[in-house]
Amino acid sequence: MKIYTLFIAFLLILQSCISTMTDNSINIDKPENQINYQVKEGKTISFKTSVHGSVGMDAEYEIKNKDILEFENSKIIYDDPGFQGTGGDSGKKKFVFKGIKKGTTTIIIKKIYRGDLQEEIVLKI
Repeated sequence: MKIYTLFIAFLLILQSCISTMTDNSINIDKPENQINYQVKEGKTISFKTSVHGSVGMDAEYEIKNKDILEFENSKIIYDDPGFQGTGGDSGKKKFVFKGIKKGTTTIIIKKIYRGDLQEEIVLKI
């Protein structure tokens, strides 16, 4: 009975760890997610978009009014982090922004392909 109880406790702990590792970033590659958003002062919002460095796909950001929103950080979340071969660097680039004060601004995510601008995704905040 003790082993069974310990096993159940282990599963519950494992489940709580997995749920905290999920990425709540908004995937802006989906057109239905290219809408208006709200961010409270001091809170963050994150967006992600597809990148693939070895192919030449990248993404950059621009904030129109930096008094309202600031860039906090970005990182690439690889599709297959353990892959060691050519072309294994596909993933999502995650941009994190923090609300500074009340107001409106625009974030432009620029999709770059081999150095050329291919698309701009405009998000109203």
